[in-house]
Amino acid sequence: MNIDKLLAGFSIQTKVVVLVIPLLAGIAGLAAINLYTGSLLGGRLIGTSASIETLSGFKQAYAGMNEFLQLATPEKRDEVIVDLDAQVAKFENLLALADNEAEAGALERARSVAVSLRARTTELWDVHGEEAAARASISEILQILTDAKNRTNQRAEQVSAGIAEDEKGAKDLLYAAEKLTEGSDAIANIVTTIMRAATPQEAIGVAEGHKKRIQRMLTLLIPAIPQDRVEIREAITTNLKGILEVIKLDTAGQPQLAELQGYANGLRPHGYALQSVSGEVARSGILRFSELDEMIIKGRSMVAQSSSFIKHGGELEVAIVRFLGEPTRERAKQLATKLQKIEQDIQLIRLAEGGDELLEAFGAGTLDQIRVLLPLSRQLIDKVAARQAAFDEASAQINDAWSSIIVFADSQQQGATVTRQRATGISVGAAIGAAIFALLAATVLIAALRGPIRRLVAAMRDVAAGNLDVDIADNSRADEIGEMARALDVFKHNAIDKIRVEDESARTRDMAAQCAGPVRCREGPGQ
Repeated sequence: MNIDKLLAGFSIQTKVVVLVIPLLAGIAGLAAINLYTGSLLGGRLIGTSASIETLSGFKQAYAGMNEFLQLATPEKRDEVIVDLDAQVAKFENLLALADNEAEAGALERARSVAVSLRARTTELWDVHGEEAAARASISEILQILTDAKNRTNQRAEQVSAGIAEDEKGAKDLLYAAEKLTEGSDAIANIVTTIMRAATPQEAIGVAEGHKKRIQRMLTLLIPAIPQDRVEIREAITTNLKGILEVIKLDTAGQPQLAELQGYANGLRPHGYALQSVSGEVARSGILRFSELDEMIIKGRSMVAQSSSFIKHGGELEVAIVRFLGEPTRERAKQLATKLQKIEQDIQLIRLAEGGDELLEAFGAGTLDQIRVLLPLSRQLIDKVAARQAAFDEASAQINDAWSSIIVFADSQQQGATVTRQRATGISVGAAIGAAIFALLAATVLIAALRGPIRRLVAAMRDVAAGNLDVDIADNSRADEIGEMARALDVFKHNAIDKIRVEDESARTRDMAAQCAGPVRCREGPGQ
């Protein structure tokens, strides 16, 4: 074989080394290929992991943006700015991992959105500030309305309380006149019954019968006597108490009778005087009531007008609170309707009796301040609409960035799949190549050794069998097989020489035996 002849000049060790070294090189190459494919796959996995991390970070930024748009505070604004700055940095790092224009374009769009949102955060904050200012102004109007309503209500209550107090005073006068009349009649009855008594015992009994009436008169009648009638008050008090003191003595005699009748005579003129005082007090009460008629009419008008304003003011307060909770054009119309009722109430108050007092309590410029509510409500609606539009636009941008990141992540995932398949193909191909190379090397090695060894074995068997005519091949080889072949050839020639020697020795012995017998062999020369 050509391979056998080609390798015949090398030793077996050299052959093995020559064939094993490429095999080892193939194994090393396979390892290098695996390392290379692993690095490719690792790079793809890094990109996929980075895209997933970016999705997570952008989701956090998206949530923070939503919170900021719903509850705009300086803290939320700063958090959103920090998150968006971090996302911009991540996108710039991810651009280095983009493997194609589609991935680079998706990342660039997402980065542009993050930069835009970062720049628009201040704009959104300004919109929020304008909306908050409009809300604050409307809240101030709400407080102005509440204060005006409270002042008007307080003034109406003061008027009602004054009228009630005046009515009570007039009623107290009529009640005092009634008590004075009753007291005059009671004194006349006491005086008459005591003066008619014929004996001390009868007088004491009569006085005892009037004891509770006298005590009640001291409690109710004396306070009813006007303060300017001191003489009557003191005389009636002294004589009534004198009668009670006589009753306490529990003694019936002429002195006691004289004392009782003396006190009775002391009461008589002042009892008549009470009649006159009662008439005067009654006339004062009636006069007070006549004077109160105009005040009562005025007070009732003020109370009625203030009640209407307070009712409509409360309705406007509720409408303002609802509008602040949901600023819509429908609720703005409700504000205008409620405000119109307030203006009508103020107009009626101006025309009503006592309206000046209510207008003073309401406040001179209060209505003008409340009227600002309508333009402020329209302004707030516009600001809310602007904020909502900004929110929708920001949400759309965030969704676009989210879609771009997903495109990048999908591309990375697909690239990872392709890279994995490519790495698998390379690894399988390299493994198959190494296996084929190993088989070829084994085949070459077997081919290089099997034929000569078989020929050598066959020759050895022939020599061992005594076939010394066999031709020893491969004795010209430079390897160990050639050495073994040459050794076998020497062994064969030695065997041939031995046989030759043995044959010669046998012939010599045969000849010697023949010469020693009856026929002597003629000695040759030298014998």
